[in-house]
Amino acid sequence: MLIEKKFLNQAQLKNLYDLQQQGNWEKIQNVQLKLKATLLHNYKTNWKKYKRHHKEIKPVFDLKNKEAQEFTITKKTAEQYYLKSHLKEFLEKSRNSTGGIRSFVDIENSLNPQKMYNDLFLGVLIQAEAEFLKNIHKKEIKKKLENVNIVEFCKKIRKQISKENIKIIEDIFKLKLEDIIAFIKENPVKLVGGEVRPHTPKFIEMECRILAQNGIKVICFGKYTDTTTIYIFSYLTYLLGSTGATYYSSSHSSNYLAGRKVLASDGSQILAEVYENYRIILDRIINKEINSTNGYKLKMSKSNHRNILKNLSYKKIAKLYVSILNITKNDIDIINKATSKGHKIIINALNGCTAKTLKQILQELGINLNAFDWLYEEEDGFFNVGYVVVSSYDKDKKKYIYNVDHFGIDTSVFQTINTIPYRKLLKNKPVGMKIYECDPDSDRLVLKQIMDKKNIGLLDNYGIEYYNLDDDKILAAPSSNKVFLCLDIVDYELMKEKGIWNKYNWLYLITYASSKSWIEFADSVENLKKIIALVGFKNLTEMQKKIEKWYFNSNNSEFNLKDQLGNEIMLNRKKPIRIFSKEEESGGRVAGMNKICFNILGQKTIAMPEKSAADSLISELIFSSKLYLQDDKNYIIANFIDSAFKKYKIKSKIDFRLDIFHGTDQGIIAQMEYAGQQAEMKKAYKIKMNFNNFFFSIARQVKDKNINMQKAIEILIAAIPEYKDTWICLDKIILTEELLANNKKRNEGIIMSFRQKNNNIPIVTELDFRPSGTDPLKSKIYVDAMNIKKKQIIELKNSFENFSKKL
Repeated sequence: MLIEKKFLNQAQLKNLYDLQQQGNWEKIQNVQLKLKATLLHNYKTNWKKYKRHHKEIKPVFDLKNKEAQEFTITKKTAEQYYLKSHLKEFLEKSRNSTGGIRSFVDIENSLNPQKMYNDLFLGVLIQAEAEFLKNIHKKEIKKKLENVNIVEFCKKIRKQISKENIKIIEDIFKLKLEDIIAFIKENPVKLVGGEVRPHTPKFIEMECRILAQNGIKVICFGKYTDTTTIYIFSYLTYLLGSTGATYYSSSHSSNYLAGRKVLASDGSQILAEVYENYRIILDRIINKEINSTNGYKLKMSKSNHRNILKNLSYKKIAKLYVSILNITKNDIDIINKATSKGHKIIINALNGCTAKTLKQILQELGINLNAFDWLYEEEDGFFNVGYVVVSSYDKDKKKYIYNVDHFGIDTSVFQTINTIPYRKLLKNKPVGMKIYECDPDSDRLVLKQIMDKKNIGLLDNYGIEYYNLDDDKILAAPSSNKVFLCLDIVDYELMKEKGIWNKYNWLYLITYASSKSWIEFADSVENLKKIIALVGFKNLTEMQKKIEKWYFNSNNSEFNLKDQLGNEIMLNRKKPIRIFSKEEESGGRVAGMNKICFNILGQKTIAMPEKSAADSLISELIFSSKLYLQDDKNYIIANFIDSAFKKYKIKSKIDFRLDIFHGTDQGIIAQMEYAGQQAEMKKAYKIKMNFNNFFFSIARQVKDKNINMQKAIEILIAAIPEYKDTWICLDKIILTEELLANNKKRNEGIIMSFRQKNNNIPIVTELDFRPSGTDPLKSKIYVDAMNIKKKQIIELKNSFENFSKKL
């Protein structure tokens, strides 16, 4: 279909929508850039319309003006910018999440008051944080260094951290180590950076200059347009002894969603009870200080303020990061040897921040960059894939209206995969070619591989998705859970072979969702203790912190630990403790370190707090290079999965996630005027809560012994009768709860386990229900199964969607 205009009209959008409904995704792939242009055109048109009717909206700060500036927020200004309403949204979302609160942003103009992430509300968030950081610094950093003899302290640090790293750290601060320690003792230091999203350079500059004017020392890149990955920023926050960090990212979400991830001094997500103090400060500013006689002044420094240290560079951060990777010279030699013999990997950066940082890391390691071909390498905050056509019924016009939505950059879900022209991009690529895909902030790794169609039976046996490329080839897309399991098995067998395994006590930190195959592997291996956490990498890190507190800061020989599902684990010091890996559902992993990692405050850790695509990517690259040189059949990942599952007698062969969407399409809501947007979000949220509360209430009643399991089964059969045979097989139901500030709890999820009963065979072995914490209109159901067909998966999803609509 030829489309002449840069952006598309209603007739053209309807045509594309009909093609989507027919499953003709190739046509949709061919017009991704036109769909992108249409979305941007719509935002531009909407902003012009809004400005025409709201001439009172003026720029908050002029970043072209390099001098110090002030902006006074009066009660009237606060009303014009919906500050109280945005505060309500922020406080609600930050009750259980400080690591990347996501909300709408106007991708055309960040001044738009109708979106939570607008210049004014963001300015208040930043300035409130200056006060919060000073309190944190006083309680944590200054207190730790209060009675330290700096000369003796630095002698110790120089023994713990390599000379090369000390030199780079000194170059970042432009001070000697002894002066750095004195400096961070007296000054709160914050790192500020981000990935490729719209307005990120502007937001970074605003944050640096507002914090600087309010007495915070800021470390950032030489250019505000320089991006980097979350795993680098998390590591730097820890290593440099900073008070905290801000990283602008909404991860793999739609381009009209912004996110601001706030990190604690150790590089992890700030704990809810600590963040509560920030929420109190923010509430005070908006509900009290802005209403005062003189209003509330936002203050921004001149651009060259001495508090802004623009000393980060790609070379420096790469040199620091490679020092903590578990890679040897022999590994690098194997990678380069395979490359010299023709081994190639494709890296799909998906227009995110991966390429600039990862290339520098690979160069620092000495890995030949000829090993890689790149897709979507160029950074683009709007992205070039992920666009779909959506429809909504206009009651006034009595017809359907067609619009463009950006579904996001999560290539583990079919909605995004269908928009990427793999057939064209991978034309003439050989069977066996692997594709590593990294999301915009580069914390997730997704692996795909070109396979011969004769592998389809094997893929179906393990529930691995695949997509047609041509008459002979398909693109296999194993779940990240399976890819990580493969890496775990490779790491385990390699350490056994080298005699390393039995020297340590190994801990396996995993989230419960879709974890049955991980659990089966752990149970089959000696000297590996599984520790199960709630969903979210922050929960894995929380368990890690408890272990490190005992291991590094107490003299007790043993430690009784309860994981977040209540399982009791006994740890001891008979052997040194190491973390094997930390893994969450849907793509997040980081391996533990083979040695203790120190920072300039003398603190210790045995694993980084944030997930890292680079860490997983390099592990997989080593593995693939070895198999390539051996011409091993297990280079085809389906073959390796098959042999590994048989070797370790893993029965849970299939895992997948069902995404249940509630209410009006998110992309349509995002473009509505504020009142309509809020009404639709409220309506969708109610549907989402009704859906999840149905399952929560059953689990709660079972937990409190108000009903027995048989009654729970009867309720489920009455609600969704088409799965009677599966509900009859319900064996366990567990309600998971997350601790919030002030010792409050919230329902986090439900785990339902199933087993065969008499002649009834369940189609699944586990269902894990969770309301998404990052996507306001989505619920997630994680599924484990031994044997389920693609058609049955579609039917299962449809049943839950239909049930949601009935509530």
